[in-house]
Amino acid sequence: MTKNAFITTLELTFTPAKDILLPRFTGGIALSCFLNIISTIDEKYAQKLHESKEIKPYSCTPFYPTLKPEKLLSPPKCITHLKIGRKYSARITIISDELMTKFLLGLNKMTLEEPVFSLMNTPCIINDLSAKVFTFNTLQPKIKSDIIKVKFLTPTRFAVRGTIKRKRPKFRLFPVPENLFHSLVHHWNTFASSESKIPEVKFMDYIVNFVYEDDYKIKRESVEIGKDRKAVGFIGYCVYRFYETKSKWFEIALKLLTYGELVNVGNAKSMGLGVIKVEEFQK
Repeated sequence: MTKNAFITTLELTFTPAKDILLPRFTGGIALSCFLNIISTIDEKYAQKLHESKEIKPYSCTPFYPTLKPEKLLSPPKCITHLKIGRKYSARITIISDELMTKFLLGLNKMTLEEPVFSLMNTPCIINDLSAKVFTFNTLQPKIKSDIIKVKFLTPTRFAVRGTIKRKRPKFRLFPVPENLFHSLVHHWNTFASSESKIPEVKFMDYIVNFVYEDDYKIKRESVEIGKDRKAVGFIGYCVYRFYETKSKWFEIALKLLTYGELVNVGNAKSMGLGVIKVEEFQK
């Protein structure tokens, strides 16, 4: 993938023409819709994106009621019911000029006659497509505080590297600062230009020594993600307290949390796992 200095978030808002019944977790379906739009322009490119084992230059959220952006997951043992006439949205973040161009061309081609796309063989009317564009150089922290609350809105898990080749992956199911910020800085450095990269070792030294879990409320959460696969992670929140706040690494940590709101965190972020919301902690 060509590295790009732009981070574009798109919020697609639509209204289904009929009721649609979907699985409890819809991130995989939202991702499929995104790739299907690209495939109308370049099928091989879309297939390559899907099959790539590299860090993806895109991520999405599950579908959510437009007026309730934190309602990304139906209650346990429930399905997702998109109701006729109501507005729903999904957020897509793209960090690639080529990918952005193909997506917009595909969307234009698909909606040339009328602003409609198909979801589970049901027409959905596109009400709005809003965009926000950021750069790695100019992205600023959303919140500046030494105590930050991070909400994990969809199941989140962090891959654990092994020292040997394992038959199955291992995941960390708790948001310790080291896992959270390693996920963020690694993703950032994958796509940032050389002048915007963050020295990972020095940054992680700051995280290890000066960022603490202050409070948390999380629970195990398991969702079906398609093809008889299940993702086990956690949802809830964790409160982080930062020390040495005059350090430049403190500012970078806050900026990375804002970046995480755009791209998600942890494993399988491209399909809507690891969606977070960052808030100032109310004491």
